[in-house]
Amino acid sequence: MLDHPGYTATICGRIFGPKGKELSRSFDGCGYKKFNATDKTLKKRVTVKAHRFVYEYFNGPIPDGLQIDHINRDKADNRINNLRAVTQHENMQNRIYRSDMCPEERIKSLGDGGCIYSKTDGASFYVQLTLCEQRYLGSFKTKELARKARDKAIRINHATTTTKSV
Repeated sequence: MLDHPGYTATICGRIFGPKGKELSRSFDGCGYKKFNATDKTLKKRVTVKAHRFVYEYFNGPIPDGLQIDHINRDKADNRINNLRAVTQHENMQNRIYRSDMCPEERIKSLGDGGCIYSKTDGASFYVQLTLCEQRYLGSFKTKELARKARDKAIRINHATTTTKSV
């Protein structure tokens, strides 16, 4: 945990500097809010990711090996009830899709997710999804064919996991 005496956070994710003024936050290249602060231990100005600061302000240091996940997948939403400490695997699963999404929402949220261009032969795309476990769906000549296979797998998975037996 960085040493930032005088810096505070609210449960809504707003951050205030030592003079009580709300800090103007900018975004890093990955879309996370950040701010500049003076670290007393390092005795220099540092860039701090807002979501990590808010989490640590209310919960203490982030445990080793864990990352801070935005539950609703909105990187700008730093409310404390939207932040949780998770493993990298859990964080990646939340990036792929949320379990409460219908198949159409999952497909829309993925964009080209799961469709990977093969650099080895340079002429195909393959699909690899993590639904409940990681699954290789095959190699396809075009990105469109790869997307169709991915989308079908998501719909089939949704149908089998939401069907209730009587």
